[in-house]
Amino acid sequence: WNIADEAQLTGGTYTMNVYLVDRAGNESYHTITFTAKSTIPEVIVWFPKEDYVNYVDKVGAVVLDNSGTGIDTAATTITLEGPPGVLSGQEVWQEDTVYLVLDTVLPAEDAYNGTYKTTVNAVSNDGSEGTYSDMFVYDTRPPWVVERYPAEGDTVSSSPDSVWVKVNDNASPINTSLTTLKLYTGDGVEISGSVSYDATDGILYFWLSSPLTVGGTYVMVAHLVDMAGNVAEDTSYFMYTPGAEVPYAVEEFPADNDTVTEVLGRVWVRVANTDMDTSGIEYVIRNETDTIPGTPSAKGDTLIYTFSQPLPNDGSGDGEYTWRVNLISLDGSPYSVEYTFFYQVDEVCTLVLDSVWGAEYELSGDTFVTIDTMLIFSFTTDSGAHYTAILGGEMIPGEADTAGKFDIQVPLEVGEPINLMVWAQDDAGNFSDTLEYLMLRKRPEFEVRVPKPARGDSAVFTIVSPKSGRAELKLYNLAGEFVWKTTINLSPGRENYARWFLENIDGVDVTNGVYILLVDVRYDDGTREERTRYLVPVIK
Repeated sequence: WNIADEAQLTGGTYTMNVYLVDRAGNESYHTITFTAKSTIPEVIVWFPKEDYVNYVDKVGAVVLDNSGTGIDTAATTITLEGPPGVLSGQEVWQEDTVYLVLDTVLPAEDAYNGTYKTTVNAVSNDGSEGTYSDMFVYDTRPPWVVERYPAEGDTVSSSPDSVWVKVNDNASPINTSLTTLKLYTGDGVEISGSVSYDATDGILYFWLSSPLTVGGTYVMVAHLVDMAGNVAEDTSYFMYTPGAEVPYAVEEFPADNDTVTEVLGRVWVRVANTDMDTSGIEYVIRNETDTIPGTPSAKGDTLIYTFSQPLPNDGSGDGEYTWRVNLISLDGSPYSVEYTFFYQVDEVCTLVLDSVWGAEYELSGDTFVTIDTMLIFSFTTDSGAHYTAILGGEMIPGEADTAGKFDIQVPLEVGEPINLMVWAQDDAGNFSDTLEYLMLRKRPEFEVRVPKPARGDSAVFTIVSPKSGRAELKLYNLAGEFVWKTTINLSPGRENYARWFLENIDGVDVTNGVYILLVDVRYDDGTREERTRYLVPVIK
């Protein structure tokens, strides 16, 4: 069956049906399915690579030819469309990259700010074509401050626990790794503290390490940078005049930096010069992340915060707790105090599964299905606790280390499920829950994984093999020229690696572009895998 020139296969899955009859009248039917490689060209890299930019003089794309006939550079087009409409420019090719060099650099005016779309209609010399698009945001407007606390020129009579600025970040979000907010005295001495950013409200906070003690002028300096690279500075000042009747704490429980060894159900603080507003206790928080729910109340000169339920007694609640109280002076001025205590209460034995080491596995409930010959289960229990494991009917006793860590190795055979049961007992005689798992090893499938793209100084190719054998890897450029090869031994059921240092066979660095990887596998039993072909983009 000869395929006509005008009906060439363009890629996809095809089925060939064959009906055979011999002269004796015997007949047979055959169905053959095969896959034809797509000839449609692709775009594999876009320029600019960033999602947000503040300067554009050209856009571009790396075009990959899949037909073997090359890219028709005359027929391939690239366009750029944005708020001002379709922009004009000169189409320029550099190797496999097409650029649209704009007639003029994008202006910084607001009318040009917004979302832009680059469109490439890629055409191969055999007539195959594909259309692709990519978006980026052009933003030349620097962020600015729309609100401050304390406000510009304000006077406060009690030390704030934080100062902040609210930021308008235009189309580009704030780059939190470069944005800072600092606080100085009037004579330039920097106040110690930490910075955080609330992206939901657009507020940049500076948290004071300790309350202000000296009255006078204080200066806030915000250095704002957005993801497009636009930079702005904002400076403001406020006055601090300490009041005569400052509220303060007389006694607190737990005491600051105290260690609690019994189950705790509430915290409290006795105060003076304070409006006994029951909302004064702002929060109790564990390890800086977990807020403890509860109800505030007041009795006499004491503010109380009762937890919705007592802290755990099994060690899961152990850690550092922070407790902040907002004291309101009789004239309405705010003042905050903060305490820390450590909770260490463990009346039960814990046992948790931390991780499972091995090749990729599927998990359904407590059943593990893997291609590996062994899984290693890592557990955590109480420090020095004794554990017992029953693996396939065999009892394995042991003792956890001082960190409560221990491992159980589970060897696996194809098609033979094995059961694991584990429990622990601490020094006080407390037993943990029993954990139970079922493991099953399946025969692995052949798989090759390549980096897309290869960056830096090397690329790693990964082969998963169902049987032992050898694999030969060869690399060619798109012109069909030989570049590099290597051979590796294959271990069944594991990831086998081959590293290419982005050099040709003579040790010379290769250039950016797309390379073709051919993989030939021959197993020790004499069988072999069908040769496979992969595209490897290289972008240094």
